[in-house]
Amino acid sequence: MELKLDKKLWPVVALALFLAVVAGFWLLSPSKVLFKPIPDTAIKSNPDYPAFRNGILTLFADGQEHKIALAENSEAIYKGLPKSVMGTSVAASLDSPYWKLKTGTLTVKKNTSVDLVPNGSLAVLYGNVVDESGAPVRDASIRIGTDTVLYTNNQGVFKAELSYSLQKENQQLIISKNGYVAQQLNHRPGSNLVVHMPRAASGGRTTVVVREQEKRKLSDVVAEEAIKAGFRKHF
Repeated sequence: MELKLDKKLWPVVALALFLAVVAGFWLLSPSKVLFKPIPDTAIKSNPDYPAFRNGILTLFADGQEHKIALAENSEAIYKGLPKSVMGTSVAASLDSPYWKLKTGTLTVKKNTSVDLVPNGSLAVLYGNVVDESGAPVRDASIRIGTDTVLYTNNQGVFKAELSYSLQKENQQLIISKNGYVAQQLNHRPGSNLVVHMPRAASGGRTTVVVREQEKRKLSDVVAEEAIKAGFRKHF
């Protein structure tokens, strides 16, 4: 059965087809989007936490990956996203040394803010403390900065989850325990730290100082006794 179209409807059909083609072309054509990385100011991070320098932002839209290079204090212009994703939320991720996206999605707009938070690479401080023979040193104190202290367990192991306010690239640590030589060092969190604490030798510096003082006191006593003996002999 052959369908015949009224010639009067031809212009309407042609216009509809034209508009559909234009709309499809517009939706699929690339759109220019500006992406600007912005660290989340609501987080009270450590002043010494590494600043955002660069990273690769990946967007997953229409079954494709779109990679955008981001840099510190600048906007990245990207023209590869179809207009169909404008105003929608798409899955996203960030590859950067110390930062990640605040959420796993981004709402694509002409000017898109990329909210960043620390990625946790400097959040975990862990390691173990051993003596000169490799035996674990338990109950050793690990002082982080000026106001945070943790202790090793029976296996000489310590671990701490650092808050945003404590996270930084180099932590100043002081490891100490009575009877051992204290250690002071800098360490980057995120990697295992092995601390060797030799036992303090008996007769160390403090003991020597005390003994030297005792010797001086003894010599004074001997001299005084000799003087007294001389006087007694003379009289």
